[in-house]
Amino acid sequence: GSVRGWRKAIAPDEVGTGSVLLSDFCSGLKKIGFAGQAMTLWKALTRAAGGSTSVGLEHFEPDFAEQLDALAKTLVARFEGGALQAWGSMERDHLGRANFSEFERFVNAQKLIPRHADVHLRRVFEALDMRGLGTIGKEDFLFFDHWAHRRFGTPLSTDEELGEREEAEPWSPPRRPPTPEPSLDDFRKFLSQKYVTPARAWRVAIDLRGVGAIASPDFGKGCRAVGWKHKHHGLFKELAAKGGGLATMRTLDPDTAAAIDDLNEIISKKYGGDIHELWSQALDPADTGMVGRTEFVSEVAVELGMKAEAAKLLFNVLDTNGSGYITEGELMFVEVCESQLSQMLRSQQRRQEAPASMFHSVSSPALSTSSSPHAALLSSFAPTEKANIASPMKSTRGAQARAFANTHRIKHMFVADSIHQHCRSKTTEMVEELRYVNHLAMRSTPQGDVFRHTSQFYRECVKRLQVLQKPPQEESDEESEDEVEEEEG
Repeated sequence: GSVRGWRKAIAPDEVGTGSVLLSDFCSGLKKIGFAGQAMTLWKALTRAAGGSTSVGLEHFEPDFAEQLDALAKTLVARFEGGALQAWGSMERDHLGRANFSEFERFVNAQKLIPRHADVHLRRVFEALDMRGLGTIGKEDFLFFDHWAHRRFGTPLSTDEELGEREEAEPWSPPRRPPTPEPSLDDFRKFLSQKYVTPARAWRVAIDLRGVGAIASPDFGKGCRAVGWKHKHHGLFKELAAKGGGLATMRTLDPDTAAAIDDLNEIISKKYGGDIHELWSQALDPADTGMVGRTEFVSEVAVELGMKAEAAKLLFNVLDTNGSGYITEGELMFVEVCESQLSQMLRSQQRRQEAPASMFHSVSSPALSTSSSPHAALLSSFAPTEKANIASPMKSTRGAQARAFANTHRIKHMFVADSIHQHCRSKTTEMVEELRYVNHLAMRSTPQGDVFRHTSQFYRECVKRLQVLQKPPQEESDEESEDEVEEEEG
C-alpha cells in the first residue's frame, strides 16, 4: 500500500516514522520511478504541514494517521512495556511471526480499538508488513512504540527481555562441506582416462612446443586444453618442487620416464647407443618402416629384457596420434626427449657453482640486478645460444598445434601406404614358420617308416600274394627253406 511505500522508499529512517526533507522526498520518488511533478506534491505536503520544511506520514495519510493514533494510544496505555510486552502476550502458532488472523484476534481480545474510532485492521496489518510476506514479526510490531513516541512522546521500551519468549532456531539443512581441491594423483588419473597415460597427454596437449619443461602460464593453457576444470596452481607448485622450478614430463609421469631411461640404457649397452640398430635389428628387421603395438611390446619384452608394462608405457608415449603403429622417427623421441632439459640443468648447476659476478650482464644491467627469484630461475635456464626463429621454442601453441596435426596427417598417409607391405611381410613370415613346423611334423624317419622305399613295399606285397596262392604244404616247405637260407646266410 501507500503507507508501506512511504516507509520503505521515502522515510529516511528504517522504522519509517522520521521527518522527510525535500532531498529525501525527491530521492524516494526517483527510487520508486515516479516521473510526475515532484515539487507540486511537495508543496501540497508542506501546506498540510503548516509550511514546515519537513513532512511526515501524518501529512501524507492523515486519515490513516488517526487510526494509528487511536490504536497506539490504547496499546501503550494497556501494556506498560508497550508493543514489546504486547507482542509477548499475543497468541500465535509461530514463535517469531504472526498472520492477520492472529493479529486481528489479539486486537479484538484486548479491546484495543476505541468505540468512537474507525480502524481498518487489514490496512494497519499491511502497513506493518514491510516485506509483504503476509506475516509480521517483532520488529514490525514495534512500529507502534515508535509511532506513539513520535505522536505522544511516550518513551521507547528498553527492556528487551520483557514479554519475550525465546524462539527455537529454525532448522536449516547442514552446509555441504567444501570440496577439496583435486590432487596431483587425481590429475594423473584424469589424464590417463583421456590420453591413456599422463606422458602422452604431456606431448599431445601440454608441452606442444616440445621444450621438455614449461612454466606456470603454459601449464595452465595445457590444463585448459585437456579439459581440466579445476585450479592448476597447486598442481604446478607440486610439479615444480620436484622439477627444479618448472614442470617436466618426468615429474608428471615418473613411470614412463623410468621406462625411457631403461630403454636408453639398453640401447647404450647392447647397440652402442645407436637407436637405428635397435630399430633395424630387433623391431623392424623386415624393413617395413613401421611396428605395431603387439609386435613392439613382445620384441622389447623378449629381445631387450624389459617388462611388458614398461614396453606398453613406451609405445603409448611414442604413438601420439593413436594409430597403433610407430615409425623409426617416432622412436627417436626416447633419445631427444630430455636433451634440452639436461642442458638447462647443467647450465643451472654451472651458475650455482661459479661466482655470481661471472654472469652479470654488462649490456643489460636491469636483468643482472634483478632480485626476483623467479627471474633468477628463468635466467639460469636460459640457453647459451639464441634459438632459431623456426624452432618450436619461438612459436606459439597454436602454431605448434597445427604442426602437430600436420605430422599426424603425414603419418596416417604413410601408414596407409605401408600397411599392405607390413601385413604382407608378416604374413610371409607366418607362412614360412607354419611350413617349417609342418615339415618337422610330417617328415619321414627310420624309426617311423615301416618301408624305407617303394620297391621293398612292392616285394613284400608280392610275397604275401604268393603265399596266399600256394597250398599249405608248400608254404611249410618254403618256410623251412627260408629258415635254412637265413641260418646259412
